Amino acid sequence: MSGLLKWFVPVVALMVLAAVSGPILKADDTTTAPATSQPSGSIAVTILDSDGKPVEKCKVNLYATKKKADDPDAKPKKSGKMLQSGKTDEDGKFTFENLASADYAITASSKSVGKGTAIASVTDDAPSATVTITLASASAPPATAPSADASK
Repeated sequence: MSGLLKWFVPVVALMVLAAVSGPILKADDTTTAPATSQPSGSIAVTILDSDGKPVEKCKVNLYATKKKADDPDAKPKKSGKMLQSGKTDEDGKFTFENLASADYAITASSKSVGKGTAIASVTDDAPSATVTITLASASAPPATAPSADASK
């Protein structure tokens, strides 16, 4: 029996030590989970009328698109729900922020001036895009290819 007791006491002591020290180690553990990356891309939009003047208070909407911004034959086509919207300032500018890497369709409309669309891309290598949309006159027939500068 003394042989069994010889092994029993150290095992119980280790079990007690593990039970007591476990919560203490966890309480002092300062390891944190890695921070998740927040989307940080942006698209700066400038809206102009047919004379090249900025359009103030123009409604701009951002949509996901399946068309690629670098495809010269791509026509802006929104796919899905509107992601963001806003109105341009007195300089005809508005910036969509906190965007993930993707291709986006931008629509612009002003009751007094007209409508226009463009495609822009946000990528990890180029997180900021700049787009200029010249609105077609509200009284003019719709253009087959809207004027847009989707340069990065």
